[in-house]
Amino acid sequence: PPRLRTDTGNLKVKGRKAIADFLQMRLTQAITVHQGLAPDIDLTSDATATGKWELHDVIVNERENQILLGWGYYEDEYVKVGSEWKMKSSVLKRKLVEVRNRTTMEKIS
Repeated sequence: PPRLRTDTGNLKVKGRKAIADFLQMRLTQAITVHQGLAPDIDLTSDATATGKWELHDVIVNERENQILLGWGYYEDEYVKVGSEWKMKSSVLKRKLVEVRNRTTMEKIS
């Protein structure tokens, strides 16, 4: 079964299906809260933009009795297709990850 990551390394997953499959595998047995905060969006042309979003997330893994607390940010690229803005890419960069025992809240890593 998938385990919570305990490092702050970056992971690259490309493509809509690959992203959906990855999230399904990693989060099926988890309870999650994922907050994107303080967006900073810059229009780089009439049809392109970049954005940076602060992130805080909590992932509870009941099977492993662990809780992951994460902080970081997303760096996004957007493109305008017709009259709609679409996400072109999104990269999560972690600043800090803590894994704790869910019962005692003692830090594991």
